[in-house]
Amino acid sequence: MINFKSKKILIWDFDGTIVDLKVDWKSMKNTLISEILSPRFPLFYRLMPISLMISRINPDKREVYLNIIKRFEKNASYQINEDALKVIKFYRLDKQMYILSDNLNSTIKAILNNLGISEYFLDIIAKDDVNTPKPSNEGLLSLLKKNNIKDKDKVVVIGDSWKDNIIAYRCGIDFFHVRRLEEWKRN
Repeated sequence: MINFKSKKILIWDFDGTIVDLKVDWKSMKNTLISEILSPRFPLFYRLMPISLMISRINPDKREVYLNIIKRFEKNASYQINEDALKVIKFYRLDKQMYILSDNLNSTIKAILNNLGISEYFLDIIAKDDVNTPKPSNEGLLSLLKKNNIKDKDKVVVIGDSWKDNIIAYRCGIDFFHVRRLEEWKRN
């Protein structure tokens, strides 16, 4: 069990954790394949998760793929995770909070502003800030370095997926699944 009182730094995932974005992932993946990848792109790659497929895109097509993602995320609705929102508001004065996400900065900032909680987060590392998305730990390492976070015992990553869990593990940081926020609130 994680000792939450000893954690001074909370690194939140965004989609699936703070909100649930209603992005049409299948259409976005098909658009990425049709607009960026060759029609002869091997079937094996077409079956990959988007994050792995994106890591294989030619770097000179980066802006094209980011614009496709922006188009889909911008048109997506979202549902607020009320438990996460309560925890964020509760700890806004006691903890340093950051966001590490596979979404775009523009999407995250717009939603945080709509929710009135953007000022609670000291920094955001998003898909457009890294070359390789989760499950690569590039984003987490970048966030730690950029914000001079050295004592990993005081840090917890809060997320909803195996990707969040694995990057925390690779960096020697505790992971807390968002579905367990009731337990967090009791501590």
